[in-house]
Amino acid sequence: GESESAARAFLKAAEYNNDFAAASFNLAKSHMLAGKFGNALEIIEKLLEEESGNGTLLSAQAYCYYKLDNPLKAQQIYRQILERNPGDFDAAFNYAVLLGQDGKDGEALELFLDLEKLDMKNSMLYFEIAKTSFNSGDYAGASSYGEKARDLDPDETEYRDFLLLAYEKGGYYAKY
Repeated sequence: GESESAARAFLKAAEYNNDFAAASFNLAKSHMLAGKFGNALEIIEKLLEEESGNGTLLSAQAYCYYKLDNPLKAQQIYRQILERNPGDFDAAFNYAVLLGQDGKDGEALELFLDLEKLDMKNSMLYFEIAKTSFNSGDYAGASSYGEKARDLDPDETEYRDFLLLAYEKGGYYAKY
C-alpha cells in the first residue's frame, strides 16, 4: 500500500542522489584533470556538505587545496582523514610529503618510515625517504633508500639523478 509506495519513492530518490553525487564527483575529477582546481573544489565542498566523512572526497579536497597553493589547508585535511582512518596509506603519504615541503623533515621522515613498515616495496615511498634523509643531512640514508627506489624502478631517471647527487654529497662512488 502506501508505505510500500513511499519506500519505493525513497529508494528511487536515494538512487538518484547517489547517481547525482557520482556524476558530480566525476565532473570534479574532470575539472582536476583539466587543471581547474577551483571549479573542482567548489563541487567537492558541496558534496562534502552531504558526506562530511567521505575519505575520497576529503582526499580530493586536500589535493585541490595543495594545487591552489594552500598546503597548510591540505595538511589540515590530511590530518582529519588520518584521525578518522589512521591506516589510510595515501593520506599519510601525501601528508608526509607536505610536511617535508614545509621543512618538517623529522616529522615527515618518521611518518614515511612508519609507512615503509606497511608497504615494503614502493619506489615512490623509498624516494621520498631518500629525499627527506638527504634534506636532513643523512647522505648514507639518502643513498640507501635512493638505491632501493632505483632498484624497483631502474628506468626512472629522477631516481638515478638523485642517487648520483646523494653519492656525491656523501662522498660515495656511484654504483652503476
